[in-house]
Amino acid sequence: MWTKENRGCYDRSQQRDPSDLTAEEWALVAPLIPPAKRGGGKRRVDLREVVNGIMYILSTGCPSASSGGGRGSIRAAMMPATLRQAQEINGKKRHIAVDTLGLNLEAAVHPADIRDRDGGPLVLKELRPLFPLITKIIADGGYQGPQMAAAVAAISREWEIEIVKRPELKKFVALPKRWVVERTFAWLNRCRRLAKDFESLTRNALAFLRLASIRLMLRRLCNPS
Repeated sequence: MWTKENRGCYDRSQQRDPSDLTAEEWALVAPLIPPAKRGGGKRRVDLREVVNGIMYILSTGCPSASSGGGRGSIRAAMMPATLRQAQEINGKKRHIAVDTLGLNLEAAVHPADIRDRDGGPLVLKELRPLFPLITKIIADGGYQGPQMAAAVAAISREWEIEIVKRPELKKFVALPKRWVVERTFAWLNRCRRLAKDFESLTRNALAFLRLASIRLMLRRLCNPS
C-alpha cells in the first residue's frame, strides 16, 4: 500500500525514465530471454534497452506514433475464483483470469461481437493445463447460463462455477470477489497503451496485456513492501 512512510520505496527518479527496468527487475527478466539462434550475425542490440523501449511504449502509449487513438476504453474479466463480464473496447473484448490476489494468470482478447459466455471458455481452456489445482471459478453475471456451465464442465469436471450477481438495490455495492478483478483492471490500465484500442491485431493487444501483467509482478517481486 502506498503511504507517506513508504513512498520512497516506489521512487524511480534514478531511472532514465520511470518505465525503465531497475537493475533488480532486469536481473529477473534477463535469464528468461532466449539466446540468439545459431547462424547469421551476432546480436548487436542491448536487450535491456529493447525491453525498456517496449515498457516505455506500454506505459506511455506513444499516441503520436499510433493511428489508433481515440476509439474508446476497454473492460473484461474472469478469475479462477472470480469471473467478470468482459471489459470492452471498440471492436475487442479482454478477459483475464486472476488469482485471489488479483495477479493475472491467463488472458484472452477477441472481437467484441462474441458474447462473454462464449469468450470465457477461451481463457479457461488455457488456464486448465497451467493451473491444474484450481477447483472453483467465481464469475460475473455475464457468464451465467447453461452454455457456460456446459463449457466449464467440458474443460474440467473438477471445477465448480459460482455466479456473483448484482444486487437489486440501485446503488453501488462492492460485489464479493468481483472487486478483485476490477482492481486488477485499474492496475493494468495505468499502462496507457491499454487505455485505448491502439492495436489492429488481437495478438498484439494480448501481448501488451501480458506485458502489463509482467510489469506489475516485477515491481511486486522487487519491492515487496
